[in-house]
Order: sequence, then C-alpha cells, then structure tokens
Amino acid sequence: MDYRHDRRLEARGRILLDPEGDLLSAADAGPGLLLIDCSWRRLAGLRRTVDGAPIARRLPPLVTGYPRRSKTFLDPGEGLASIEVLFAALTILGLPTDDLLHGYPWRDAFLERNPGLSAMRK
Repeated sequence: MDYRHDRRLEARGRILLDPEGDLLSAADAGPGLLLIDCSWRRLAGLRRTVDGAPIARRLPPLVTGYPRRSKTFLDPGEGLASIEVLFAALTILGLPTDDLLHGYPWRDAFLERNPGLSAMRK
C-alpha cells in the first residue's frame, strides 16, 4: 500500500521488523509479519502510522547484495533491500522462500554474503 500520512495500519500482535527490536528467531513464528518497505530516512515517519502494539524484532547482521551508491547521504552499514529483509525473516521463521528471490538480480551476491541463511534452509 502506498504511504499516506492519514492512513493507519493496525499492527497489534504482529511482528514488526524493526532495527531496534529483539533478535528474530524461529520461536517468533505464528503472528503476522509486518515489513515497512521504505528507505531508512523515512522509517520514523511511516512508523508513526502504525497503531497497536506490534512485537518489534530485528534481523541478525546481514550484508546486502544490492550495489548501493548514494550521492546524497551515507548508507547504513546493515541496510538491506526489502526483498532481502523479507527473505531473511521468512527463512528465520522457517517459512517457505523457494521462489521469493527468483528474478532478483543480486540474489547470488546476497546468498553468498550471508551463508548462514542458506544453512537455515537445508
């Protein structure tokens, strides 16, 4: 859904992927998963449109396969493409990810840089 400051999202009981949350684990499987798809600079504003008390969880340190090159600001060290975040979260939760990265141009680089994810899928 597109961002609108007046649109609200009820997230009570869902897992919200948040870099400030506790580490996500397989024990978190069950509640719905909420991923806010945006740049790091917009996260705080979008987070204000989320109602309820979501369960904040973060991913372990991972390395993006996406070749970021910002000319206007410094990229965060652990920034990932949204598709990479979703893949990692579903993998950690033990949910299917078979075709999720199909067609993602940096799939191989992402998986090579994060061998722990591949080990979880076996």
